[in-house]
Amino acid sequence: MSLPGAQKITVRHEGTDRIFENTQQVTLGRAPEVTVFVDSPLVSRVHATLGWQGGAWVLSDNGSTNGVFVDAQRITRPVPVDRPMLVRLGDAITGPLVHLLPEAQFRPPAPPTRAQSAGPPANSSGRDAASRPDSPPQGRPPGGGPRGEG
Repeated sequence: MSLPGAQKITVRHEGTDRIFENTQQVTLGRAPEVTVFVDSPLVSRVHATLGWQGGAWVLSDNGSTNGVFVDAQRITRPVPVDRPMLVRLGDAITGPLVHLLPEAQFRPPAPPTRAQSAGPPANSSGRDAASRPDSPPQGRPPGGGPRGEG
């Protein structure tokens, strides 16, 4: 599912969610001045950057020693964050995990449409349509019985 133009993003690391506006540049690493601190020897001081470019969030490796991994693949150029992403820093398998969640992931589900909520399902009572009082009779048409009766 693509989420074009998601203006906010949630960065989740070690059970903490931080929400950022598209006016902010987010840095990830182990230096004291980064926006999201990731304490691991696999992580560079300013390991990666998350910024708003051309109407979308973009994740970039800042030339880290050990790399940034999305879907277990090392990124070699900026990657648009157009869906929820699991990112590992420093190692594709054991590196610290960071979840990137564009804002649309936090919208409540849409209410059911009128057509969906108009009434009970067709067979909700356990009876078949022929035995429900609001259903037309399901018998044979006139003249359709044995010996032409009806």
